[in-house]
Amino acid sequence: RLPALAEGQAYQLWLVADDDGRDSGALFSVNDNGWAEVPVEMARRAADYQRFGVTIEPVGGSLGPTGEPVLRGEY
Repeated sequence: RLPALAEGQAYQLWLVADDDGRDSGALFSVNDNGWAEVPVEMARRAADYQRFGVTIEPVGGSLGPTGEPVLRGEY
């Protein structure tokens, strides 16, 4: 249940590997209920990632996370 963002902003999913490499997995916005379904693109095998995070970034995305994390998780 993420809030809708201001114009010019998007959520960006980051996939994080143990070597601290971060890859962008998706850019997305949420529906009126704060939900989104997006395909995730992976530069590595899924098993190579241990964590993920979502930050608020400019539309079009960033090369690396610049905003504070709004979601974090491990798998």
